[in-house]
Amino acid sequence: MLHMLGGLDRPTSGKVLVDGKDIFILKDDELTIFRRRKIGFVFQSYNLVLNNLPGQLSGRQQQRVAIARALATKPAIVLADEPTGNLDSKTSLDVLGLLKVTSEQFNQTVVMITHNEEIAQMADRIIRMEDGRITGGDASA
Repeated sequence: MLHMLGGLDRPTSGKVLVDGKDIFILKDDELTIFRRRKIGFVFQSYNLVLNNLPGQLSGRQQQRVAIARALATKPAIVLADEPTGNLDSKTSLDVLGLLKVTSEQFNQTVVMITHNEEIAQMADRIIRMEDGRITGGDASA
């Protein structure tokens, strides 16, 4: 789902609307520009390339770099895949606090995938999915 929302994967049916526009009618170069300007990605595996090898950084450091990269352009939408999955509870709260503050400060939408019920309960809206289908929550709003 996050890959479709971010314009990385095309849906087999239906549309992906951002600001009322179907992003998949864009040409490939336009879609790349859209992603660069509008979307911040926090991947579960961090997807880092640095002077220091990512393996030389702690999980906490890797996650902070990944979040900094995602927020650097002040994107309209932040897509986060299990952003606290590999972190201790204190660092998890720090990460969630940072996402909340920046989303409020820059009027961003944060879409987060999590299996952690406590983290999910911090959200303004919860949409539950199973096997690619919406199974519960407030999906209509």
